[in-house]
Amino acid sequence: EVTYSHRVGASPLTSISLQGNGKLVAIGDAAGSVSILEVCDSLAESNGVQEKVAVGAMYEREMKQEKNLELRERDSRARKSHENEPKVKKGERAGDGDDEAMAELLKNVDEEFLKMIKESEDDIIGLES
Repeated sequence: EVTYSHRVGASPLTSISLQGNGKLVAIGDAAGSVSILEVCDSLAESNGVQEKVAVGAMYEREMKQEKNLELRERDSRARKSHENEPKVKKGERAGDGDDEAMAELLKNVDEEFLKMIKESEDDIIGLES
């Protein structure tokens, strides 16, 4: 939330330097101009521990937000790369196009196998009697 705004010049600012007690601020811009500003006491003097805690909390919030944005961007990239991969069901190999034909073939082989076992059992029972 901006409390006060002051235009120093038309060029972008390149450096800021404070005098020892913080009442005077030297500001340099890209055009080579240097401006000296005098700030009020409430801006120059610290409010003690409360201000330090508030600024520390602000930095913590900004760092957490930055990390969250990085995670969100990484997840978004992973999701996009995952969407571009071909969809493969569990147990399938990529490139198997004719699943129904393969299922029918396996069903027929299974039926033939069971039929052979049944015939073999019938032959064994017939030999024993």
